[in-house]
Amino acid sequence: MLRGSRPEIGWDQVKMIIGREPTEAEKGFLTELRNAVHKRHLTASLISTGDGAGEMAAAHCYSGKLSFSDEEIADGAAQAAVRLICGGMEPGTVSLHCRAPRPEVRGARATIQRVKKFGRQSNCSVSISFTDSEESALLTAFSGSVNNYDVNQRPVRDGDVIIQFSADSVEKAMKPFTAELAASPDGHRIVSVDSTTPAVAVAVLCHSVGKGAALQKSGLTKKSTADCIAVVRKKRESSVKGKARKHKVSATTIGTVSDIGFFSVKGSEISLPLSSLGIFEHEEALPSALSLPADLAAAGSSSHEQFKEPKSFNSELLKLLAADECVEASRTNPAKGESFIETADGDVIAEFDPRRGAQEAFASAARKVIGHGASPKTASVAVTLPEAPDDGDYYRFREFCEGLSAASAALHLPVTSADVSFDGECVRPRLTVAVSGSVENGSSRIERGFRNADDFILMLGSHRGREIVLVGNRIGLINTAIHISSGGLATAIAHAIIRGGERIGARIHLSSKIRNDQLLFGETRGLTVITVSEESIIEIERLCMNSGVPCTAIGRVTSDGRYTFNDLIKLKREKMVVGR
Repeated sequence: MLRGSRPEIGWDQVKMIIGREPTEAEKGFLTELRNAVHKRHLTASLISTGDGAGEMAAAHCYSGKLSFSDEEIADGAAQAAVRLICGGMEPGTVSLHCRAPRPEVRGARATIQRVKKFGRQSNCSVSISFTDSEESALLTAFSGSVNNYDVNQRPVRDGDVIIQFSADSVEKAMKPFTAELAASPDGHRIVSVDSTTPAVAVAVLCHSVGKGAALQKSGLTKKSTADCIAVVRKKRESSVKGKARKHKVSATTIGTVSDIGFFSVKGSEISLPLSSLGIFEHEEALPSALSLPADLAAAGSSSHEQFKEPKSFNSELLKLLAADECVEASRTNPAKGESFIETADGDVIAEFDPRRGAQEAFASAARKVIGHGASPKTASVAVTLPEAPDDGDYYRFREFCEGLSAASAALHLPVTSADVSFDGECVRPRLTVAVSGSVENGSSRIERGFRNADDFILMLGSHRGREIVLVGNRIGLINTAIHISSGGLATAIAHAIIRGGERIGARIHLSSKIRNDQLLFGETRGLTVITVSEESIIEIERLCMNSGVPCTAIGRVTSDGRYTFNDLIKLKREKMVVGR
């Protein structure tokens, strides 16, 4: 079945290449091949550099039950690791991003707790976001690499055997098996079957290496969600299958590689010249004429003048702190160590502006990494599309690509890998961005909460504030770094107080010509708040001046457990913590 509104396959062109009318089996096979190539083209359009074999890999899992079991969560993370192994890299850091219905929806709270439990047990970072949809939950896992295998550099030769591997558990069986196989001389090419069939995965490999293949009919059937194939030397076949048995992985020889330029499946009326496998390589990833969908066109912007200022800013802040997003953000602890993968989705903005939503997700994930005192290195993107995307879905996808490209260029942060999946549970395109980074030698990890009473609180008013955070941390000037996001400046400072400890408070004085509610809760995403000791303030201001980054002292950390912001907010820390 063709996905979406793409044009039908030109069977006359296929007939010209193969010299006869294609059989029904060949038509079905080529349709599946076209879907696989289309997915690869969409994936490539998200990447800003390289060939897609980047330092991260992603896996997606939808749940129409609104909940994930412990095994499903572990297998989702493991599936991302298996894809990384198939890309020739040894997996290391893992990060999970869970979109869940709001906690009052049955099953959502259990899902959140299980995902966070896995994060604690596996020392991986976890991000939770909420959707007003009560139809499904989405878990996206990213796995980062720590080392390279040479598995994809090994040549494929005539007479090599093609083995299909299947397992009931990705975490307990497929992941350790593929890791052992990639590190041994037995495996020459390992390919994740993903959402297609083993035969299509072999065909894609055959086209890339210029070899033919003769498959058994069993190669047309996928046996599990985590199927992989490997191309190995004939003399290594028994050794590879022995490794599979040790890990309780099913191993079936489904064919052989051939120098004869044909791809065939025995007993299925599929026999195609190798040249026919490249027929879809020049198709465009997206339809040529895409117009603004009606729902996006109807989403107008609202002026702040339409809204009245709240009567009590104390009450407004407490409402924001009690919001699901804020509660989960304050409860989620970052992974231990010096390397990080942080994620973000930008769904709230993407609902009415997909391009800006993609930019916000990209910048937010990068800010989270910088907030640890780590330098962002690479980015990875995961997009889930409906099973049969329409032009509106492809329009959103194109806007995602444009937004990611602009953000990548502005932050000098390359997107080196991506993944696109299609799911029947998905009703609208969903984008998740992951950014990896590590704390440089000589630097220390930055705390997320205020720690030292009498520290000065400074606001950096530029996206380039990230450079100040990294340089300042490297020379030991910065004690805390927080980035303004949902809920604005007042909420970000409140979070830092809550994370800081029992007696920690803050006293803020900041004059402005804008409305008070905009000053307190405006979500100006480029701002960063840092704390420094009194001895370091002159040096940090000098760094900012030399870099052209606006720097304003807005207050000090206190030891009285109180939070004051001008004369607008006056709250005790314990009142902000209640119920969290």
